[in-house]
Amino acid sequence: MSHALDIPPPGMQYYPVMATRRPSQLAATAPAPSGCGGLTASGPGAPEPTSPTSPTVETAACPRPLGSIQMVPLADLRPWEQNYRHHPAEQLDRIRESLRRNGQRKAIVVQASTMRIIAGHGVAEAMRLEGYTEARCDVWDCTDEQAAAYLVDDNELSRHAVDDEAQLAALLLELQDTQYAPVSFNEAELEELLAESMTPGPFPEYDENIDTSDIPMVTCPECGHEFPA
Repeated sequence: MSHALDIPPPGMQYYPVMATRRPSQLAATAPAPSGCGGLTASGPGAPEPTSPTSPTVETAACPRPLGSIQMVPLADLRPWEQNYRHHPAEQLDRIRESLRRNGQRKAIVVQASTMRIIAGHGVAEAMRLEGYTEARCDVWDCTDEQAAAYLVDDNELSRHAVDDEAQLAALLLELQDTQYAPVSFNEAELEELLAESMTPGPFPEYDENIDTSDIPMVTCPECGHEFPA
């Protein structure tokens, strides 16, 4: 793995991340900004992003080295060769619309030693199409194995979530006629979701073997069939 002191290959710009400091080494240092490892939120009133020369901090809560948030030229970024998730034109159009409305809200995660994208391939491509020249990146000093594992987890962990479709439909209806209508659903998809959320069920299957000995029964005077009272 390349480190901050390694000389980068010809033609490659290196974005250094300082070596990790362990808790025992932190006593003589100034207090870090709020947030794990000195990383801070962006937005009005938020502190400036961590500078490229700021050290990462290893603590019990954050045992692995963290990256530093930097503005990186999009021309310096390249995709991870084993990235298996592809972004069709229709999805890129929606990401582009989100960028026009909201700007870049999530940092693209890149490997410090190679500037390969770990998470955020779709956002990076959409930003290029929108004419951006640089992107906010989480520049992470990590091994290839760490990066590949995070690439998979970033893609797959969300699949284990469970959506409340009715609550989603209600939220979309609330936002439908505002200037902030989400771009994740087009009109046809929204109508389909609303129709599904309003359909009753599913209902449990009837079990003919259920014990009805304690249930009082009534007899139909017309057909003579017995029914639970």
